[in-house]
Amino acid sequence: DGVSTILYSQAFRTPEEIAESSFQELERIPGFSKNRLEEIQKAAKEYVEKKRQGLIVEEEEPEAPAVEVAPAVEPPSGEAEPPSGDTPLSDPPLTSPHGGEKV
Repeated sequence: DGVSTILYSQAFRTPEEIAESSFQELERIPGFSKNRLEEIQKAAKEYVEKKRQGLIVEEEEPEAPAVEVAPAVEPPSGEAEPPSGDTPLSDPPLTSPHGGEKV
């Protein structure tokens, strides 16, 4: 969210860093009122305390599954063969609604 983006841009990467910062350091962050900064720091301190007590366990990011990469396919050497079958290589001739071909 916007709050975490602003905090991250101001070098606050973890709740611990916010909780351990002086309020004067937090006041340097633009865009927050004094009351909002107090709420943020209080929430960070509560989070850190719960984590210390083992009430919060941080989830590890799941490892990305291995992806197999198919080898590159080289085009066949020589000239390409025209497509086979009934696939026309050009547009079909136009026909009149009354029958016959238009020129």
